[in-house]
Amino acid sequence: MIKHAILLILTSLIFTTACKKKEKTEPEPDEYFSFYADGEYHFYPQDIGNTLFGGWQTLSAGMSSATVGYGMAAYSRERNTAPGRFVFTLSENPLTSDKDTVILDGYGNSVFISKFKDQSISYVLRPPLKGKIIFSQRTEEKLIGTFEFESYKRIHNPDNSYTIPDTVFHFTQGKFAIIPKL
Repeated sequence: MIKHAILLILTSLIFTTACKKKEKTEPEPDEYFSFYADGEYHFYPQDIGNTLFGGWQTLSAGMSSATVGYGMAAYSRERNTAPGRFVFTLSENPLTSDKDTVILDGYGNSVFISKFKDQSISYVLRPPLKGKIIFSQRTEEKLIGTFEFESYKRIHNPDNSYTIPDTVFHFTQGKFAIIPKL
């Protein structure tokens, strides 16, 4: 009797394990930008479109100008009034550099975030705050990597001036995959 009960339990365990549905995981899109801002997760997928005035895309990377350096930008179309536009300005082109890690120092390598969560609030990386971008792939076909940095909260005042309070925000576990423009 006990043997039959044990056999029945083992058979049911094997059957439920074998029949258990495998969880379907969504593949990562070809281009994306994700991060945590003080512990809250944000995901920006690539979104491309056209208007009467030309094309647009939510993620981009390429030379800023002939003399300024390289730029990476991302914003969300989920909140049009507060898209959280990230702009990374790098002094070196990651496609021609031999460095996989770029230190964000607020001078030659900086980050500015506008209208993140609120129309009047921006964030800026200024010394002594720091951060870094680590490129795991740097090719003409794709830039892939991770980032993290700290930034000061910057508030736009009614008189068109800005104040930077002592509030430090942490942007962590950032990941990106962007097809650069040449």
